Amino acid sequence: MLAKETMNGFGGKLGAMAAAGCTIATLVTGNKMLAASVPDWPTGKYIVLVTVIAAETSYVVNTRLKHGAVMGSGIVSVAGGLILPALFPEIGGTLAVACACGSYAGMSTRARIPNEWVMALAGAIAGLMFVWGAPCIGGIGGRLGTIAFGSVIAIWSSIRICERFVAKQEN
Repeated sequence: MLAKETMNGFGGKLGAMAAAGCTIATLVTGNKMLAASVPDWPTGKYIVLVTVIAAETSYVVNTRLKHGAVMGSGIVSVAGGLILPALFPEIGGTLAVACACGSYAGMSTRARIPNEWVMALAGAIAGLMFVWGAPCIGGIGGRLGTIAFGSVIAIWSSIRICERFVAKQEN
């Protein structure tokens, strides 16, 4: 509740909050997080592609079609969960998870991510974070939302920095 206004419009914010709570609980109870290895790049490039497509599709359903963030993410996640394992039997489960991750980034509002090109960048960052962050906070609820939130924050922050730099140059 304290961060509601600060994080409003960022895709993945609820997952990030869940991951924070789960991580604290894990540390307090002394339990260990799961460890996964970083996928090889032949798999990684498909993960990045899937997160970009999922983020874009979820964002379009959310903002252009005006069905909202939850519906956009839900449609994309269910479709990815049904289709990707059937199309790619060896890595389809991982791709379905990456699809859900990308769809969480697509839950962002236009106030945070202004257009589809910028969302594609957020989706690519989410995919790279998914691949390279595989060993991090394994088994923690909210991990995918945290990845999505981090990618959206990175893009939004970059836009703000560029805007300030341009404004400073104009003065």
